[in-house]
Amino acid sequence: MNTMLDTSKLGKPCGRCGGPRELRKSCRPCKIADARKAYREHPERWKAYHAKRMAEHLDERRATTKAWKVNNPERYREYNRTYNAKYKLENPEYFSAWQKANPELCRARTRRHRLAKFNAIGSHTTEEWTAIVARQDGKCNHCGKIPGRPLERDHIVPVSRGGSDMAINIQGLCRTCNAAKSNALLPGVQPTLFDRISLVVGSM
Repeated sequence: MNTMLDTSKLGKPCGRCGGPRELRKSCRPCKIADARKAYREHPERWKAYHAKRMAEHLDERRATTKAWKVNNPERYREYNRTYNAKYKLENPEYFSAWQKANPELCRARTRRHRLAKFNAIGSHTTEEWTAIVARQDGKCNHCGKIPGRPLERDHIVPVSRGGSDMAINIQGLCRTCNAAKSNALLPGVQPTLFDRISLVVGSM
């Protein structure tokens, strides 16, 4: 592989460090150093400048960020873990209040983590879950009672036993029945061939 520098794009050596530069006043390291110095000296001015740039190129920035997340999944997850851990330590009151104000979002996050842990196959939409609750007339699919709080999603064949996250494997249970069931199979329920395949694939 040819790693030689393309001198056709170079101007005179950088007047500050003597290093190679493209057709601009300073080389890239010197420009970065200048930018950092200016930010330290005038932080508010730079914050206003970047806020304006973000507003002017919002769609472009979102597309770039989305592409980076897709191309760097491990780095993105590590960044999120580090940021969330730091934020929780610095803002415990806010985090606790947010959890109490958004219980459904917290449950959804817990579900995503659990599904990822067992490599569950498939997914279901909010519309499909709403249809399942309507089909059960808001009653627990195990005890038949109408609970005083919303039904909880339950995997008929638990994901830990190879069950998928598709709507066909979802039922609504009250909190008492869901907690009592845990990851057990109810009487008469047997994993399908698809569930057995899912279990094998998830353990690979």
